[in-house]
Amino acid sequence: MSPLKIGIKSPLIYWFFGSIIVAAVILIIGHLSKSQAQAMTIHRNLSYINGDNSDYHKLDLYLPAGNNKPMPVVVWIHGGAWMQGNKEICPASLFVKKGIAVASMNYRLSSEAPFPAQIQDCKSAVKYLRANAKQFNLNPNAIGAWGHSAGGHLAQLLGLSKTPKSFANDLADDSKGIQAVCNFAGPNNLFTLYHKHKNLNEQISMLFGNKVTDEALRQASPVTYVNNDAAPSLIVHGTKDNVVPFEQGKELYDGLAKAGAKVSLLRINGGEHNSIEEKHLEQIQQFFYDALN
Repeated sequence: MSPLKIGIKSPLIYWFFGSIIVAAVILIIGHLSKSQAQAMTIHRNLSYINGDNSDYHKLDLYLPAGNNKPMPVVVWIHGGAWMQGNKEICPASLFVKKGIAVASMNYRLSSEAPFPAQIQDCKSAVKYLRANAKQFNLNPNAIGAWGHSAGGHLAQLLGLSKTPKSFANDLADDSKGIQAVCNFAGPNNLFTLYHKHKNLNEQISMLFGNKVTDEALRQASPVTYVNNDAAPSLIVHGTKDNVVPFEQGKELYDGLAKAGAKVSLLRINGGEHNSIEEKHLEQIQQFFYDALN
């Protein structure tokens, strides 16, 4: 399969619709047969914050059938420049065939609440899955996160320890963290993205409620928190990404490797922001299978 490429020049449109197309391609490549689809149990619109029934705080849980032991689960975090997107398109089919559950989550967008609301919601979703692991036959000690673009940024923050207490509200205080991260084309240094590249400044500004400071940019950047306690990470990035430059992925990889963390870099040569091939998806699938089993 040739790399997916879309010729849209607006960063916002490229980012948003590109994320949808990436997720759709993942669905097509990892499609389920009719019998496999019938064997998969789907719990839709689970509220992951007790007492909060808003759409922003719901997830869909895809469970492969036939597992007699608690199964690992991967949280899918959608992209869309923190501004748009939802849980409806997710890569469940890529994992259920390997006996891995998938939780596709919504989170508060920047129009609803400024950062760190987005990462607070991600932590709340992880806490919900861990607290309800017995009910859904999940392994509470085998939780991964995967996201594309803005979702990759949030997934990476989930996998880093020593982040500010403000990243976890009272409902999401979960010191166990997660056990694996795949960061596909995520922004990792918002300071340089904002001051050097500037093509996403409008979206980054909205993330902070139009109150951008250097301190806020650094505080929201995964590169700030690299240490040897980070969850095993697979960083996937295209070398021709003109939305979130390849250097963003390389900087994070170098930092984690230098700190002694377990990290791999999957370089998509010639790949743009939304480029993906079947072989890359197979590597992502295998990464989670190995890390969570």
